Amino acid sequence: MMKPRPAVLFLCVLTWTSSAPRVEAASPDAPRCDKPRAEDAFTEGFDHYSRKRWAAAIPGLEEAASLCPRPDGPWVISLHGFGQAPYIPYFYLGRCHIELKDHPSALRHLYLSICFEEPARGKSRMADLDSMTDACLKHIRSPQRPQKHPFFSEGFTAYVQEKWEKAAERMWDSLQNWPEDGKTTYSNGRWPEAYLPRFQLAKALDKLGCPRQACELLERSLVNDLVARGNPRVKAESKEIEELRAACADRSRLPQTDTGACQRWACWLRQESR
Repeated sequence: MMKPRPAVLFLCVLTWTSSAPRVEAASPDAPRCDKPRAEDAFTEGFDHYSRKRWAAAIPGLEEAASLCPRPDGPWVISLHGFGQAPYIPYFYLGRCHIELKDHPSALRHLYLSICFEEPARGKSRMADLDSMTDACLKHIRSPQRPQKHPFFSEGFTAYVQEKWEKAAERMWDSLQNWPEDGKTTYSNGRWPEAYLPRFQLAKALDKLGCPRQACELLERSLVNDLVARGNPRVKAESKEIEELRAACADRSRLPQTDTGACQRWACWLRQESR
């Protein structure tokens, strides 16, 4: 198994809303699997995939993954005259995004492939999963601290536009690009901010209605150390941070969430913490 390398103000007290966006992949433990519809979507997507039409393959593969995130046991699909293929949509999505040079999206799908146990079903088709994941990480990671953090800036913009999922994804991309260090950066080209993508990601996950994942990130963020030292870079946020910490004090009382978005983020956080 590969070893991946290692989140603005809260405008109100933490609220656990259920504002998850479009239908997403279900929990890895969920029994839901609409096989007939998933098979049709997968077949359509794989037809493009086999012809190296990477962008055209994505919608069908994404639909298949949302309809059947994890079948019970191996599933091989006949492709109407094109042979057979194991049902491993996340892996194929990862490959599509690699070919399209979108390495952050590719990395997320490869991690979902691991979480949804595709290696056990894909076997020989996935022999290069580790090397693909490592290659994505190398493309995303910066060898030295960037003067500007483009993913971080894009995450701020998405949050202001209330695009919570995109904001979360860009803050996640920031963590892959450069680890959280709390030093000054510029979120939108003008205003200095503390580089705290893990804290910013926690905020976005709050908006997505994923309290357990938000609190997990808050516990691991450097924002807590900066507040404890009275660092001026987080002075304006100190009250909101304390309110969030109070809401997270008893994790056992937080509501369980089983939305597709929360399950995906639980997967990605497990990969980051390895």
